[in-house]
This record gives sequence, C-alpha cells and structure tokens, in this order.
Amino acid sequence: MKFLELHLHAFGAFTGKHIALNPKKKLHIVFGENEAGKSTSLRALADFLFGIPPRTRDDHTHDKRLLRVGATLLDNQGQQITLVRRKGNKNTLLDTDDNPVPESTLLSMLGALDRQTYETQFGMGHAQLRAGAQALLDVNTTLSEGLYEAAYGTQTLRSTLQEIEQEADTLFTPLTRTRTLNNLLKQHSEIKKELRDTLTSHADWSTRQQALVQAEKELHTIKQQIGTLQHHQAGLTTLLRLKPMAARHVQILGQLKQLDPKLEQAPHPQRRQNLQKKLDELSLRRTLNLQHQQQIKAQQASQPGESNPLKSRSAVSPEIEQEVERQIEQRRQLDLEHSQQAQQEALLNSQYEQKHLEVQRWLESKSLPNTPIQRARIPTAVQVEQAARQAEELQRKLQQQRERIQTLQDTQSTQEGTLRKLRQHASSLVEDDLNRARNERNRQWKILRSTAVQGPVGSTRLDEYQSATDQADRIVDTLRASADLQARVESACSTLTETRGQLNEAESQYEHNKAQQKAILEEWNHLWFSAGLQADDPPAMQRWLQQLHKLENEEQDHLEKTNLAKSQGERLRVLDEKWNQQWRDLRKHMGLDENASIIEVREWISEQRRWRESHKQQKQLQDQLELAENEQKEIHNGIQQTEALLSKLLGEAGVSTIEELEHLEEQAIQYATLKEQLAATELALLGEGSDDLNSILSQCSASSTEVLKQEIQQLSKEHQELEEKREQTNQELGRVRQEQAQMEHQSAADVQQKLQQQNAAIEQCTRRYLVLNAAAHALRATMEAYRKENQGPVLQAAQEIFRDLTIERYPSLNVGWNDQDQPVLECVRFDGTRLYTQDLSVGTRDALFLALRIASIRHHLTNHSPLPVVLDDALVDLDETRTSKALQALAQLGIETQVLLFTHHRRTVELAQACLPTGDVEIVELRSPNVLSQADQASADPTQQPIKHSRTPLQTHRESPNNPAP
Repeated sequence: MKFLELHLHAFGAFTGKHIALNPKKKLHIVFGENEAGKSTSLRALADFLFGIPPRTRDDHTHDKRLLRVGATLLDNQGQQITLVRRKGNKNTLLDTDDNPVPESTLLSMLGALDRQTYETQFGMGHAQLRAGAQALLDVNTTLSEGLYEAAYGTQTLRSTLQEIEQEADTLFTPLTRTRTLNNLLKQHSEIKKELRDTLTSHADWSTRQQALVQAEKELHTIKQQIGTLQHHQAGLTTLLRLKPMAARHVQILGQLKQLDPKLEQAPHPQRRQNLQKKLDELSLRRTLNLQHQQQIKAQQASQPGESNPLKSRSAVSPEIEQEVERQIEQRRQLDLEHSQQAQQEALLNSQYEQKHLEVQRWLESKSLPNTPIQRARIPTAVQVEQAARQAEELQRKLQQQRERIQTLQDTQSTQEGTLRKLRQHASSLVEDDLNRARNERNRQWKILRSTAVQGPVGSTRLDEYQSATDQADRIVDTLRASADLQARVESACSTLTETRGQLNEAESQYEHNKAQQKAILEEWNHLWFSAGLQADDPPAMQRWLQQLHKLENEEQDHLEKTNLAKSQGERLRVLDEKWNQQWRDLRKHMGLDENASIIEVREWISEQRRWRESHKQQKQLQDQLELAENEQKEIHNGIQQTEALLSKLLGEAGVSTIEELEHLEEQAIQYATLKEQLAATELALLGEGSDDLNSILSQCSASSTEVLKQEIQQLSKEHQELEEKREQTNQELGRVRQEQAQMEHQSAADVQQKLQQQNAAIEQCTRRYLVLNAAAHALRATMEAYRKENQGPVLQAAQEIFRDLTIERYPSLNVGWNDQDQPVLECVRFDGTRLYTQDLSVGTRDALFLALRIASIRHHLTNHSPLPVVLDDALVDLDETRTSKALQALAQLGIETQVLLFTHHRRTVELAQACLPTGDVEIVELRSPNVLSQADQASADPTQQPIKHSRTPLQTHRESPNNPAP
C-alpha cells in the first residue's frame, strides 16, 4: 500500500488542502518549520488509517462533527482508491460520495494491524530511536531482546519483563514466609483454627449460614461461567494471530521428520558441564577444609593452659569491674584537678601580686603614696570628664571667636578701601549747570525754528543746535552717575559702621571667654592639688585616670579569682575523703587487702579476664573443628553422589568415556536446534492458556474470520447477561450477611466471613502469580523464537547498513555470549576490536539501532505486503555524514516500500538533495496555515491547489485566498 495523496479537508488548522506524493520516488521528505503543521499532518495520516479518537486536539478550528481527512491510496494490486475519514463512533470510513465503506477495506491493506502495532513497527521518531539506543546500553540486554525491540519498536520490553518477574517473585517464592501468597496461606490456616474454636450451634445462625453458602455457591457458579466465557472469548480473539505461527509449526515438524530422531536422546551438554564443575568445586572445598582443620588444631595446640584463678578467691562480676574502673578514673580526675587547681592558684597569686605592684608604680609615677586616704582624694572620672568637656568647649569657642574677629577685620579693611574709591569718583557738577545747558539748547532751537520759517537752514546753524543738545545730555548723564555713586557711598558707610559694631562685640566676647577659661584652669589645678598631684592638661589627666581605674579593676578581678581558687581547693579535699572511703569499701567487697594498690587490683581483674578469654577461645576452636569435620563428611558424600550421577549420565548416553560423550553432544546440536524452534513455536501456541496443541492447530486451520467475529459478539452478549445476574446475587448475598451481623452470637459468622475473604484473596493472588509466570515464559520464548528464526538475515542486512552509517569503522556485527551464556551483539571495529553495545558512543548506538530497525523492516517485507514507513525527525542526533548515509539507506528501503520522513530541519533537506539523485527524492514543504506571502496572494487561485514539490530550492504550494496552506 502507498499514499498518492493526503487530503486535509477539515483537520486542525487546515481546510481543503492536499499533499500529493509521487509513487515513483524512493524517499519523500515532508519539511515544515515550527507551526507549519508537520505534527498535524502526521496525526492526520494516522487518524485516516485507524480513525479519529474521541478526544482529539485537532478540533480547534472546525467543529468535531465536521472533521474530515482523506487519502488516495495505491493498493497491492495497483488499483487506486480514494477514501475519507470522519469523526464518529461508527461508519466513519466513507467514499467520495459520503457513503459508508467497510473498515475491512483498509484492514486488508494493513494486514489486520491495529494503530499501536503499526506505529511501533512501521513508525519511528527521535524519542523512539533514542530509547532503543539507550536500551542497547544495558549490559544485560540480550540479542533476543535487541532484535525483537528493533523489529517491533517495543523499547520497554525488557523492563516490562523484569517488572513481571519481580512482581511474581513478590507474590510467591517456595520455602519463604515473607511473600504475599505465603503470608495469605499462613493466615488461612490460622483463621480455620479460629473458626473451629469459635463455632456455635445457634439454629437461626445455621439457617442463615446455609442461605449464605447457597448464595455464595450460586455466585461462584456465575463467576465460573463468566470466566469460561471470557476464556473462550480470549481464545477466539487469539486464533487470527496464531494462524501464521501454526503454519510455521507444520513446516518445522516436516523438517524434523526428515532427520534421525535418535539424536534427541543425547544428554544436554549443560548436565555434563554442571557435574564436572560441581566435582571440581567439591574437590577444592575438600582440600580447603582439610587445611582449615589443620589450622584449628594448630591454634588449639598454641593456646597456653592457665589455672583457674577463681579457686583461690571469689569471682569479680562485670559490674564490680566497671565500678573499679569508674573509681580509678575518678581518682585520676581528682589528681588532675588537684594539679590544675594548685597551678591555677599559684598563677593567680602571682598575677595578683604583679597587678598590685603595677598599681603602686602607677601611683608613684605621680609621686602619690598608695594610701586609701590619698587614693580617695583623687578626682572621680565624672569630675575629670566634666572639667575636660568644659575646657574643650571654651577652647573651641575661643578658636571660633578668633576666626570671626579675623574675618570681621578683613571685611572692615575691604569696605574702607571701597569707600575711598567711591569718594574719589564722585562728581562736582550741580543742578545750575544743567539749567544753563538746557536754556542754551532752547535758545538754539528757537533760532533754528525762525530761520526755517524764513528760508533754508544752513549747516552751521544745525551744528550749533546739535552741540547745545549734546552738552545738555552729557550734563544729565553726569548728574545721574554722580547720584548713583553717592548712593553707593552712603551704603558703604552704613555697612562699614555695622561691621565695626560686630567687631567690637566679638572682641568683647572673646575677652570674657578668656577670663572664664582662666578661672576654669585655676579650678582644675585646685582639684588635683587637693589630692597632692600636679595637674597636666585635661586629656592627659583623663587618660592617666582611666589607666589607674583599669589597673585597679584588674587588681580586684585577680583577687576575686584567687579567692575562688582557694575555695575550689577546699572542695577537692572533701572529694578526696569521700573517694578514699569508697575505695576502701570496694577493696573489702572484692576480698582484697584494704591497702591493696590500684595496680594490684587491676592485675587481679586482668588475671580473671585472661582466663575467661582463653577458656572462650578454646571452646570456639572446638566448635569450629566440629563444624569443619561435619562439612568434610558432607563434601565426601557430595563427591560420591556427583561421580555416581556422572556415571549414570554416561550410561544414559550409551558411552564409556567423557570424550565419547562430548563427541555425541556435538552431533546432537543440529537436531537440538530444530527441536528448540519446534518447542518455541509450540510454547508460543500454548502460551494462550491451552494445553492441547492439536486442538489449536485444527482450530487455526478450520476457523474463518467472519465466524469468529459472530461468536465473539454472541459471547459478549451472554457475558453482559451473566454480569447482571451476578449483581443481583451479590445484592442477595449482602442482605443475608447483614442479617447475620445483627445476631447475638456473631463470632463464628465473623470468622467464617474472614475465611471466605481470605479464600478470595488467595484465589486472586494465585491467579495473578500464574498469569505473570505464563506471561514471562511466553514473552521470553517469543523473543528467543524470533531470534533463532530471523537472526541470520536481519544481522546480515543490519551489518551492511551499519557499516555504511559508520563509514566502515565497524565493518561487521557478530554474536557473542555474556556472563550468563546468553547471546549478545558484538560490533567489530576496522582493527578487529570487538565491542559490546554498552561500549559504543551515543551516536554510534543511535546508528546501530537505526540499522537494526531498517533491517528488521526489510526482512518483514520479504513475507508481508508493503506498508508505508513513517519517520518523525529520527535523524536529528546524527552528524551530517551519518545523516547522509542514513538518507541513502532509507532511499534504498524506499525501493521495497514507501518511506515518509517528516522534519523541521532544513539542513536534512539540503543533505538529501546533495546525496541522493534527483529522481529518488521528493521534497514537500509545508507552510503555516495562518501565513500567506504577498506572492501567494498575488497568484492565488480561487480553486484548491495541491502542494507543489521541487528539488531545489524549496517551493511552497499556492493557496486559495480563503484556505491558507500548511
């Protein structure tokens, strides 16, 4: 099957858009930047094939009922068919005239695959590739698991298998009491015993108990019927999936009939290997055990024999030993405290004497005798601080006043100079001069006016008038300037007078403060003179007094510490007396002399300890020797049993030597391989819960799809009826139990109910354990059968692809064996080095998993109809060289089936154009449904246009004005 066109009629943000795909191209790359609709197109492709899900996120533009996505397909017979998928519950597949089309039309092309199987087997994204590569990193990943995951895209297969096995182990483990089912069985026995002890003969209770038992039997019968129906329905559902496997079983059986069946009787090599390995281990254990016995005997001989010291004196209990050690430790602490106290007391006395001497010297530095009367006359710190503050304040005021006087004197000098200059420039003109100038100007104006009336005015007359006018103006200007100077002179005189007054006031205040300073100084000297001291300046005397007080405080502090040390010595003497009395009582209690020293007491205790330790070691050595002798007997019996089993194995094989047995095992390998394949196929067929292989084979060959569907539908109807009946029975059962709960004698009924609940829990747990075991067994068998059947062709194809992807750095792939003798994949470097998958780099593991996926798909296509392979940015983690090789491998896969690669990386498109021939690749560029360029608007066609394709440069399709293209 191939896609010729994808029609996005009404889906997501698209309306009436078509994506055309050329079936002759080997590789189709659908490119779109972010928000271009690439993810929407991917979902549209899957929703067309398998139906739009009930809850979809592609109904944000169109109503859910109007969602439509269609496609034109080319089936395996070369016929074209166009179908449309709508959103709904039934009849969602339509033809071009909106007529319903059976789902079998698509299912026949898909090979009856469901959505999940198709997406995991024929689709791959970046996350799936990385998860598969990450699975190869695990050292416990076997070749079976790797091939099966690469073929079917189930990256969580091995973790699922581990979870199944771990859950089964938590439910039940033989010979263990800590598992769930083991605990339930133990509790079941306890409840049965409790029921026997508390059972009552109450008649009414028995009647209801019979009704309860009858209801439970009926409910059990209904459950059995439901289980039978479910089992039958599950069996019918799996028949379609088992048909190909049944055909393979018949094929293998035919091949086995052509071989000699006698080789089947040959023993498995593992039995011989295990027996030989066990025999070697037992021989080594026997040798080591004999050496261990010799060492024990040597240690026994080296132990000294000491007499029992308890024969002469009484035993000392561990409590007495602890009390002795406590008393000794207490004595040591007391001695240590005595020593420390004596040292501290001597040190404090010395420090006090030294500090007392410092005080005397400090007073003598001022010729002041160290007498209480003289020290009492010394001014206090408050007095000294107050006097120093007053002196400092007066000194600051005097300094400020001196600076102010100097400033006022400078200002006065400046103002006097300014006044002298102003007086020098003052004018001597008076008001009469101005009047005479104005009269002259008026006279000249009258002359000029009369002359103008009589005739033309001469220039001489005009000059005279102009001269008189100018003279009057000059006098006016001079008078104005003189008036301004006079005002400034008066202002300067006023300012100078004010300055002189401020200067006199500042000088008077300064003299007053000088007199006050002198008085304070006399009072300061008198303050110190009464104490017999010559006073310095206040700061110096303040520092002297602070140092004196500091020395006096230190002297007093050392005196207090000395007195405290003396009281500590008295306390220690009391403790000494108390300890001596306790020590005498303890020696008397031990039966020792009262004058026994600490050393003698410790020697007596050590002597008892040595004897007890020697006696204990002798007993331990004897116990070890007995254990070693018993183990030697077990080893000897084990060697005999192993040799007997080995001889029996030779007899079963019909040979007399180990070499002949090994030769026979090699001959049976080929026959065993076919038997393993047959067993795996039978196990897979029987994994559905049936134990009749012939019945399964006959059912697979005789059943048809339509008959199976009808039977399944009928079973579903019967199952629903039984569920309703079970609900009614449950209600009746609840009523009877409620009546029982109201009776006076309830103990037996309660225990009976607990027993029934316990039975139900055991039944549920047992079923779960059996299902988990069967699932794990079937899963491992299925993977192993797939490996044995497909290992050769898949690895051969993957080897070629992996060699190209790694630029021949890894030319081949081999099968190796891990520590559990399980087949694993080995990658061979160009230098012959063999690496496990967990030793590869991240990029190389990605390339390996991609090669396995492509090889698995190619191998699948050899026996099945081709289906489109869809990849979503699966190459983003490969570098450019490996991306080019991967594109070539995908194009090679495109010869056998259609390959669609969706990407939003333009570099991937450029690499495809560079490494693939023009006729092999088709580029489809998507544009955002909400973006329409000016060129597109100018050339918009009113009819719908398909998306255009080109090789380079990328071109987008044209859109209609009402339908923006993706």
